Order: sequence, then C-alpha cells, then structure tokens
Amino acid sequence: MIDTTTHQPLSVSAHAADWPYLIIPLTHLDKVQALLDANQVSYWVDAEALSLDGKPEVTFINLQRGTDPAWIQSLLDSIP
Repeated sequence: MIDTTTHQPLSVSAHAADWPYLIIPLTHLDKVQALLDANQVSYWVDAEALSLDGKPEVTFINLQRGTDPAWIQSLLDSIP
C-alpha cells in the first residue's frame, strides 16, 4: 500500500521490538483497518490524529505485543 502523502510504501515500525506500530495518513485508516480485521490482527488506533507543519493528518495504529512485523508488512505490500 502506497502512502498518498509521501508516495512511499507504508511500513511497519518496530523500534520497540515487542510493540510494532504503523504511522499512516488518516485517509488510509479505513482501508488499513479492514485489512487488519480481515486477517484477525489485534490492534488499537490512537484517539487523536496529528498534523505537523500543515501536512495531512496521520494516526498511529499500535499492533498487539509480539505481532510479527514482517507478516504485517507482507499484508500491507499485498495491497496496491
């Protein structure tokens, strides 16, 4: 899946090895949630979206502890 603001693929951040997360444009939220739900991925979305320097709003999707970032990345990469 391509980020419409950066024109780069969405990617899973796994800086904290046990707590992977996504930072996505708010406009992608419904599509990403549908993908995660269809694959029974446990997650929660931050209550607030952020916009920095007038850029489009982004939100964080926090994945359940221990979720395999490579698996989530493969799901994201399967969506054009």
